[in-house]
Amino acid sequence: RHAESRHADRTPPYGRGAPRPEPTGTSRPAPGTDTPPRINFQPPNLPQPSEPLNPEPSNPKRAVGLAAAALVESGMRLGLGTGSTTAFAIEAIGERVRRDGLRVAGVPTSFAAERLARQHGVPLLSLDSLGLDALAPGAPALDLALDGADEVSPALDLIKGRGAAHVREKVVASLAARFVVLAD
Repeated sequence: RHAESRHADRTPPYGRGAPRPEPTGTSRPAPGTDTPPRINFQPPNLPQPSEPLNPEPSNPKRAVGLAAAALVESGMRLGLGTGSTTAFAIEAIGERVRRDGLRVAGVPTSFAAERLARQHGVPLLSLDSLGLDALAPGAPALDLALDGADEVSPALDLIKGRGAAHVREKVVASLAARFVVLAD
């Protein structure tokens, strides 16, 4: 039997039809309230790559990956996240490295991301090689980190961590000057 069919009849721990628990975050409640502050998110106008990288309009994951890869500039140190949508971004970054001579280096958040980056020719760094001990407190070690989310609510709350790379994803995201979540 396949793993999917083995678990298809399981009821989620919060009960079928029951509301999902609120995700826990690191934000603190606003002074005088018990609710965390909301971030007013405005989607950015993403730059487009110089040439299309085999766009497939019928595949939203690929479209999001291409848009994320367009944010990458030469000289950047990147956090390379894990997941199906982020895989398209890593592939597109690798294509830009080969085609345009893009000079970047990435820190993968998982073995799968590392293997994919190597497969597509994205140069890699380890967390140890970032020189974290020489950074000023609060200074970013990475220019940009890209990662996916398991779920996104209509209010843009993120649920992360259903995979095995959660801790490393959080470390890499915290080291980045800019953290971009890829969602389709």
